[in-house]
Amino acid sequence: MPIEQPVTIYMNDVEVATVQATPSDLDEMAVGFLLAEGLLGDRDAFESVQADRKRGLVYVTTNEAVPDDMVFKTRYVTSGCGKGVTFSSVGHARNLEHVTTPIRVDSETLYDFMGQMARGATQYRDTGGTHACALALDGTVVIVREDVGRHNAVDKLLGRAWLDRIPMDRGVLLTTGRISYEMAVKAAKARVPVVVSRTAVTNLAAEIASELGITVVGYARGGKMVVYSHPERVTMNFEED
Repeated sequence: MPIEQPVTIYMNDVEVATVQATPSDLDEMAVGFLLAEGLLGDRDAFESVQADRKRGLVYVTTNEAVPDDMVFKTRYVTSGCGKGVTFSSVGHARNLEHVTTPIRVDSETLYDFMGQMARGATQYRDTGGTHACALALDGTVVIVREDVGRHNAVDKLLGRAWLDRIPMDRGVLLTTGRISYEMAVKAAKARVPVVVSRTAVTNLAAEIASELGITVVGYARGGKMVVYSHPERVTMNFEED
């Protein structure tokens, strides 16, 4: 059975949000969440992150200031969705900087990446109840993270990459969950040029991705896939129906 528990995230001792999440890689999830909310950004200003898994608390310390409007304004985020800058403002998304990285990847490589992600998803094999996501760079998957919530899994991955100073602007982000517009926004903020899912892409995600220069691919399974935006980055190695 997959595990889910409330996890409260603090930034500079200010309570920011409580997230329902799988209690693994909580330090990465907190960092990724704050990145997606626009509260973290300067890697050199970052000081530390400490997670207390037993109590469900994560403390992030940075020289970046907590915005005044965040003080005394905490949020509760379920494992399936959430509310914040990333989740509530389509207008905000359209003002993000466009992703212009001219990478190319072929369809067979994307299938291989999906297979590598599946093999690394140990919690899913044990419980059948988690989402997985992965980051592929230079022909191989370098990070796999899992959570009961697809957003949390992505936050864990983005947090790990940011902490390790891994360049996301030449990577491929893979997920087992659907790509909705807020997932496209997370990719845009991380400067990820290609996002791939084994399942659906929403119409708004495809629209936002097209505007922001992101290649979004859905239904990447069973020898097929659908490229919804910026297809110039994907070379098809099979015949389409």
